Amino acid sequence: MNKYNLVILCGKAGAGKDYLLQKICKDWPEKVHPIISDTTRPIRYGEEDGVNYNFLTEKEFHSKDHIEQSYFNNWYYGTPVDSLSIDKVNIAVMNPDGIRQVYNREDLNIRVFYLSAPDKIRILRQINREMYPDIREICRRFLADEEDFKNLYKYPTRRLRNSEESDLEQCEYIIEETIDELLADSGKMN
Repeated sequence: MNKYNLVILCGKAGAGKDYLLQKICKDWPEKVHPIISDTTRPIRYGEEDGVNYNFLTEKEFHSKDHIEQSYFNNWYYGTPVDSLSIDKVNIAVMNPDGIRQVYNREDLNIRVFYLSAPDKIRILRQINREMYPDIREICRRFLADEEDFKNLYKYPTRRLRNSEESDLEQCEYIIEETIDELLADSGKMN
């Protein structure tokens, strides 16, 4: 049975998951396939439909198959099965509940990377990424992450520090090594 290779980036809000995902996809388009998640939440400032998420109605969301899905803050989020590539390493950002849902799937070969950064840096990143940040939402997400991530240790993860700009290069190097290993193991490496 052919398995889909999946690299998951996870971390608390402001850890740099989305930034690292974009950088990896830009640097290695021949190796990775970015998964665009579905959501029913409204589009945020600076986001694009089909780039950051597939913004769907609830009816559209529930008509699709997802390898994982969650309901959060009155919105659905999910990773559509039809977004997976068999020829490249799929890469996505997921929360701990998503990791729990996909971890034992027979059709997936998974590697999880947990990005971490000090609280102060994470909060400043969240404030600085939007023109008019919702401080209450940033605080809510910060506190919710403490609860959401406390059981992540149940799953094998590789912890990556992403506090400074220089850390980003090291994170990329480690993830690229893993991507190359997955491609080699599945016979898709040139």
